[in-house]
Amino acid sequence: KRSWLFPQTMQEREEANNCYIQRFKSSWSSNFIQIIHDKDKQGHILWLEPSDLTTTTQQWNEISEQLSKITDLSVSNIRYLSGAHSIAHDMNEFESIHPMTMSDD
Repeated sequence: KRSWLFPQTMQEREEANNCYIQRFKSSWSSNFIQIIHDKDKQGHILWLEPSDLTTTTQQWNEISEQLSKITDLSVSNIRYLSGAHSIAHDMNEFESIHPMTMSDD
């Protein structure tokens, strides 16, 4: 819950101080909390708020839809490069078994 990390009202502060995440948050560095804050401002944090089952299911579906639209180019590039490496490796193996010779024709 966003308000557990970044409470803005007195009621949210009271709730944040009594929530289970407080025992974890106390060991987090201020840099880590700042990173979360910055990422949240950029829209890179997808919050799941405690709620009833129907609302939680809707929230998970919305988060799933948002995540499925993300293209992680670093992962895509790794997959592409590993695939290209695999193809090159297979071609080298094939050529070592079946050397290609140039005909005089």
